[in-house]
Amino acid sequence: MIKSIHIENFQSHKNTTLTLSDGVNVVIGSSDSGKTAIIRALNWLVNNKPAGEDFRSSWGGDTTVDIILNKDMCVSRERTKENLYIISSNKGVMAQEFKSFGQDVPQEIKQLLNFSDINIQYQLDSPFLLSATAGEVGRYLNKIVSLDKIDSTLSNIEKRRRKIKSEIEMFKGQLSQQNEELKKYDDLDEIEEKIKQIEKLSNECSYLSKQQQELNVIITTIGMCDTDIRQLKDKTQYANMVNDLLNESEQIAKIETESNKLKSIITELIDNEERIEFLNKQIEPEIMVRNLLIQIEEINEIETTVHELKVHLDIMIETGSTIMAIIKNKEKLQSEYNGLMPDVCPLCGRSG
Repeated sequence: MIKSIHIENFQSHKNTTLTLSDGVNVVIGSSDSGKTAIIRALNWLVNNKPAGEDFRSSWGGDTTVDIILNKDMCVSRERTKENLYIISSNKGVMAQEFKSFGQDVPQEIKQLLNFSDINIQYQLDSPFLLSATAGEVGRYLNKIVSLDKIDSTLSNIEKRRRKIKSEIEMFKGQLSQQNEELKKYDDLDEIEEKIKQIEKLSNECSYLSKQQQELNVIITTIGMCDTDIRQLKDKTQYANMVNDLLNESEQIAKIETESNKLKSIITELIDNEERIEFLNKQIEPEIMVRNLLIQIEEINEIETTVHELKVHLDIMIETGSTIMAIIKNKEKLQSEYNGLMPDVCPLCGRSG
């Protein structure tokens, strides 16, 4: 229910306020006094018509149309620098502005006013429904009771029903196809079991592959040990020679002992030579000379033998040093060999 209308600068109305009563309100006046302009102002607010600015007063100023509803709500239509709809309240609620709505009316305004074209009729319009055709009357009545919306809704429902039915038939066909496709996978349980067996075999293969790699490492290590053993065997071939050299070393020691004895003999011979010289003075020179010559030859032979023995002794001493170095190297290699070889052979399982 509209309680009042306020119009500013709209056609002939500079500042007009109309207070309405409950029931029927009649506006009377002479021609061109602005009665129709009130309806136009109300239509401009309710339906955003007419468009343009021809309705604005010639003296200028902002054009405003306000209506106060019995809910203490005020709906305003303003044409200033901006084109506005405003909803305000006497209860201190913050005003709500609407801009950029074009030729339409904001939905909030429509819902609050609840007006339509049927609610507004001008002086020169034909009597409402009396001059209208049966079809036009039917359309009006349908619009009043929203039969057009019911028909439209029923039509949309039927379209939706047909569409859903079509979709159901399509889905049934797709479901049938899917069921046919699923029959291809009836043996999935068997395939799953085979996949599990394959995974088990794959894990076993991975384990055996790892074991094979470890065995390859062991075989490589054994090959290296065999090489070291062959080298050690080549070196142990000299063991007999070492024993022989040790025996010869003992013989050399004996020869050295004999050589020392010979040296003692030589010393004695020298002493004897001195004695011989002394005796030569007392015995016959010829006999003494012969004996001395024989002894000298023997001494020379002994000296030659002693010299050869010394040379051989030096060689044997040098050889003995080499043999001792070989023995130490052998012991070192034997220790390395014992460290490389495990207590149990990884190939045959025998203990070392």
